[in-house]
Amino acid sequence: MKLTKNNKRVLICPLNWGLGHAARCIVVIKGFQERGYEVIVASSGKAKAFIEQEDLGVQTIEFKDYDVKYYAKMPFWSSMLLQLPKISWGIVKEHFVLKKIVKIHKINLVLSDNRYGLFHPEVKSILMTHQLNLISSSAIINLCFKHIVGYFAKQFNEVWVPDLKDGERLAQKLSENTLKLKHVKYIGLLSRFNKVCLADILFDKLYLISGPDPERTVFMNEVIHKHRDSTQNIALLGGNPTQTKTTSINNIHFFNHLSTEELQELISKSKVVFCRAGYSSLMDVCKLEKLVIAKATKGQLEQEYLQKVHDLNHNQPKKIQVPYENYLSEIIDELELA
Repeated sequence: MKLTKNNKRVLICPLNWGLGHAARCIVVIKGFQERGYEVIVASSGKAKAFIEQEDLGVQTIEFKDYDVKYYAKMPFWSSMLLQLPKISWGIVKEHFVLKKIVKIHKINLVLSDNRYGLFHPEVKSILMTHQLNLISSSAIINLCFKHIVGYFAKQFNEVWVPDLKDGERLAQKLSENTLKLKHVKYIGLLSRFNKVCLADILFDKLYLISGPDPERTVFMNEVIHKHRDSTQNIALLGGNPTQTKTTSINNIHFFNHLSTEELQELISKSKVVFCRAGYSSLMDVCKLEKLVIAKATKGQLEQEYLQKVHDLNHNQPKKIQVPYENYLSEIIDELELA
């Protein structure tokens, strides 16, 4: 179906996996809105609550994904392997649910952020992902992952990769189009923040607590234990959009959730940002050109790779040496010419 001025309703579906997918989808939502599209967002849990609190003027739909669980006493990769049957069934189920949503809401375009079953036989479907490859110590696992992603990618009309077209990419080998898929488009980096002038520093350290539980809570407790007797001024963002309460204990200032504008101000007033090495977090600190120390969630191979290639887990904070570029506007414009 060709998109026209009178036929532009897009369904955007961020994965409910931490808040990173929902956060980067804010840029995509605004990009479509600026070009006259009506946007409907379908997600669940904290990701859906996050989008609703951003006051974007979009309709939201409850659309559950894979409900992946994380076990504190089990390695991340083992937890994922154990739940592969559930994830596989979730992909199949969401594919058929999508058909109902498209019919009910008269959707003309679907954009799925890392939800592999959200392609439609009659409606243009886009998969957005920064991870076309897996980097692990097992060549067999890496090869299997690449071909599984390649299989699903071929079910979509286009694959949008939030990374740079040329030069040294932020995701590096993770986002390389090694299968030479012809419908892959690099859309540039996606950060919801605006680059601002330097503000007066208020906090010595800002910890962005992100990712799924139980690792999110483990990380937060580690930070509290480390700094409860410190003389430094510490800010801690809990990353829970269902709570907005702000509290302070001695020198540690707790923020459960902040709007985009409030968080940008907090980051600008912090000397160093400490975060997980999640891709969305790295896109944000890249755009704001902040000093960062990033720690990978144990067992998350993607984060371990990004932490290593950008040399981010040392006592000496550093800026990510990748330029922030974004081509989303021209990519959206091309949709109407296809």
